[in-house]
Amino acid sequence: MNSKKKLSIFINNLNHGGAQKIASVLMKELSQEFEIFLVLIENSRVYEIPSTVKVFVLCKKNKDNLFQKLLNVFRYHSFCKKNNIDVSLSLLTQPNYISAITKILGSQTKVVLSEHTYQSLWRANEKAYASLKKIIIKTLDSNKA
Repeated sequence: MNSKKKLSIFINNLNHGGAQKIASVLMKELSQEFEIFLVLIENSRVYEIPSTVKVFVLCKKNKDNLFQKLLNVFRYHSFCKKNNIDVSLSLLTQPNYISAITKILGSQTKVVLSEHTYQSLWRANEKAYASLKKIIIKTLDSNKA
């Protein structure tokens, strides 16, 4: 019986990029302590995935529309519940929003968000994202998630 805690590393893809490189290093380094699940929004990879890591892809076809994004929230929420994920580490903006919303929806998974950009500059002109970010932060802070 496996007594390791289950860790989901959640990222858009494993194409070239800094966050993708970090995810590939974390999978290797943490595999001794955790049972690792790699969750990708789209099945696109250039980095090697250790054989012990289980891979789950949220989207079979890359559709970047609001309906698909909302569907991904429920897919990820269901994935974490079905696989009894103890900790979810998300990297990059879209996985972070999805993880935060699943926590608001009542997920028992501990959520760790990792963002390496200036959101205030990147989305300064997008009022919907700014409002959503404020709601998520306020809700999570009040829940002590």
